[in-house]
Amino acid sequence: MAVGNQGAFLNPFDLGTDSAYVIISHSKLRTQSQQYANYRSSTQNVVLIDIEDLYDQFAFGVRKHPLSIKNFMDFAISNWLSPPKYLFIIGKSIEEQSMRKNATYAANSLVPCMGNPVSDALLTSGLNGEKFYVPAVPTGRLAADNTAKVTTYLNKVREFENAQNTQFNPYTIDNRQWQKRILPFAGGDNATENTRFKNYLFGYQSSAEDSLFGGKVFLFSKTSGSVIEQLNTDSVRLLIKQGAALMTFFGHASGNTFDLSVDDPSLWDNRGRYPLVIANSCYSGNIHLPISSISSISEEYLFTPNQGAIAFIASPDISYETTLNFYTRVLYNQLSLLNYGKGIGNHMQASSDGMSQDDQYSGIALEMTLHGDPALKVYPHEKSYLLSTT
Repeated sequence: MAVGNQGAFLNPFDLGTDSAYVIISHSKLRTQSQQYANYRSSTQNVVLIDIEDLYDQFAFGVRKHPLSIKNFMDFAISNWLSPPKYLFIIGKSIEEQSMRKNATYAANSLVPCMGNPVSDALLTSGLNGEKFYVPAVPTGRLAADNTAKVTTYLNKVREFENAQNTQFNPYTIDNRQWQKRILPFAGGDNATENTRFKNYLFGYQSSAEDSLFGGKVFLFSKTSGSVIEQLNTDSVRLLIKQGAALMTFFGHASGNTFDLSVDDPSLWDNRGRYPLVIANSCYSGNIHLPISSISSISEEYLFTPNQGAIAFIASPDISYETTLNFYTRVLYNQLSLLNYGKGIGNHMQASSDGMSQDDQYSGIALEMTLHGDPALKVYPHEKSYLLSTT
């Protein structure tokens, strides 16, 4: 057994519960992680674990090693009443190739990530008989390096889920309409590329509109050759303010910007109506960069108080448009039809299972990173109503 931070041995058998919602965090974030666990405990069987309690027992005493999580999750799958239902990591990580060579980066890496390119899916992939590129447990991470960010995110989750649970009134334009609204954005370096990206987005549109989701899609496109084009139209701002269930980007990006921009999230004015963002672009999902670097766009979208996004799906590395398109098409089918009403993490797990073992397709399955709570649902209501107005 491992001696934990409290001077007591951790007995992993005692932690076992049915369909556990596992939170792995760090002592630096203990109070706020407990608050998050308390909130989730109303609907989930929560197990909250300090990462420091796992290193000796599950990673051979090597601190900051990701096997501490993978081996623990393997144990939980094999020995608890049933496999864990979700894995939510609360804590910033630093990609291993940076963290292993820099003591400051290592100190700032609160809960380790795995692999190069970095992947949180690797923490449970291949376990419990799954394919080597499919996570055995739906997984998400909150890349918080301080307590304020955890509090900010928990407040947004409360608002988001409260809006979903508000009584539906079919005779008024109420809060349910925004939960069916989808905003795709097409970028590209030239007209040919832009047309191709728009065609990808049109493909997702048919899946979202003609399904259980019954969505309403408003597509916006880049119109110039600018490296970064700002979409300042009143219609974009109004739709974001009113709320959207999904915002999907297809274009180019660096770690903290797309090749077309929809304003800083602090200007969205969309409190309580936060979208899931799917970003088909290179590097935009890298939430594992050193603390001293510029925050990723994913972090900016989630950690903006009272505005921005509720979750963000993207790759942390260079990606190919063909595999991004295929993954996103499968993901749309999962959330709008095949896995309708389940958590975002469940949609991603099923989407990964839909990839082939080809290096590029299995690679994108491992790389697509969920920044946010894997149990969150996108329009989970039992009945769908097609929108006739905006």
